[in-house]
Amino acid sequence: MNQGRKIYSRWEPVREISFHLQELCKSPEVNGMENKITIAQVRVMQIVTYCSPEGIMCKDLATMLGLTPGATSRIVDRLVREGFLKRDAVQNDRRAILIRLSKKGEDIDFYHQRRLDELMKDFMSGVPQKEQELFRRMLQRLSGQVWDRLVADRRKDV
Repeated sequence: MNQGRKIYSRWEPVREISFHLQELCKSPEVNGMENKITIAQVRVMQIVTYCSPEGIMCKDLATMLGLTPGATSRIVDRLVREGFLKRDAVQNDRRAILIRLSKKGEDIDFYHQRRLDELMKDFMSGVPQKEQELFRRMLQRLSGQVWDRLVADRRKDV
């Protein structure tokens, strides 16, 4: 942390690590993407991955992103063209579109999981195994709670 800066919250490191991870993910050597992929596209991939293998309805994806259906559709269009996502019609409602990972999208997700494991192993190399496991479980719990809040907040806005 910067020495001269006043810290307003004891949780400031959470915000800082979020920013650092976003910047790190822009690096081609980290994200494994030869094509440039935007943060919005990464977010779409994350949500679709989280909802896999069932997929997510395009309108629900827009709600989760806090974007209009049109803006969401444009992001999905690009990811479909790049081969990361696929669209499937819902059997009971042909107008409804279900977004899923394609084989290429699953491969990229697997690559990212492996790469994250490598990075975290490196970052946590000086931390005892017990503390690493505790940290991982705490992050998992926090992530679930943040996700649940995000879903609830976004659904209120609809």
